[in-house]
Amino acid sequence: MSNATQQAEPSRTDRVDPGLSDLLARQVANRPELLQMRMENETIMAECRAAPRDLGECKRKLAALLREFPEFAEDAIYRRPVGKEEGSDRQKIAEGLSIRAAEALAEAYGYNRVRGDVTRIDANTAKVDATFTDFATGRIWQDGRLVSQVATKRDGSQYRINDDRFSDIVCGSAKSRAIREVIVRSVNPALKAWFENECRKITVTLLTEDRMDEMVKAFSGYGINLVQLEAILGRARSLGWTNSERVKALEIFNALNANET
Repeated sequence: MSNATQQAEPSRTDRVDPGLSDLLARQVANRPELLQMRMENETIMAECRAAPRDLGECKRKLAALLREFPEFAEDAIYRRPVGKEEGSDRQKIAEGLSIRAAEALAEAYGYNRVRGDVTRIDANTAKVDATFTDFATGRIWQDGRLVSQVATKRDGSQYRINDDRFSDIVCGSAKSRAIREVIVRSVNPALKAWFENECRKITVTLLTEDRMDEMVKAFSGYGINLVQLEAILGRARSLGWTNSERVKALEIFNALNANET
């Protein structure tokens, strides 16, 4: 009796309202971009079924990238202040893989789609959204954040960022950070940790004295002289910067260069 009842029960597909299915089909037909996205998604899913993701192959692709372009390792890491600890003057630091590294991970990972959008909320606020869709696992990670067009100066006074700078730089940087976040959160943690460690090892070999001379000069373009940089690193260059301090200087420079700090 139970089996007969189960056989007679309509499938989930059969229970869908035919009118709703027709409505969805018409919406897709009237919006070519949705139809194209649907076709692209189906193509990616078909390829994924035919050749499932191999994490070993992903690792080999990233290793080949670093062998061919070791300088890329310098752009792969960042470090920036994110405010002071509560009840203390000690600065909290965020560090990790940069947006460039996240893009490389997404490419090597394969079978995914990354999307970023900016939506105006009101005259002074915009919302930045980013989504990472992994077709191999069916996992979707989304992140969103509000961005204000009203900024605060060091003296506490406020001013409104002009529209062009807000749209191109402020929102653009916020979108890049959101995209990085969804990619890094979604990629296999072991693969991500290995890649970051490899980038740091390669970076140490590239930060020669000549390279540090170039970087110190480049810092001046952001209004940071050698004395200020030494204060940030906590050690005078004349005493000899350690590998850790050289990498720290590079991470800070990358964050400045990407408008993250």
